[in-house]
Amino acid sequence: MTKRSPPLDPLNISTDANALFTALQAMQFLSVGRSTFYELIKKGMLHPPLKIGRASRWRRLWLDQCVEKLSDDYTETAGASL
Repeated sequence: MTKRSPPLDPLNISTDANALFTALQAMQFLSVGRSTFYELIKKGMLHPPLKIGRASRWRRLWLDQCVEKLSDDYTETAGASL
């Protein structure tokens, strides 16, 4: 049986840039599904995981940078359609 990470509590998300998130927590933070999450990594929009043994973790800083890139892309796309 696989141990699942608990859902993120929006009132208790670490603001520390070096806080580590599991894949599930990172997907919840970004509000994306599994396929989209790994597509973001493949396209270079999200930093590849930090490997700690067999575990994969993403820094809060990397998630914030991904949100920034996604919002920049959205702004450019929206501006082009006007």
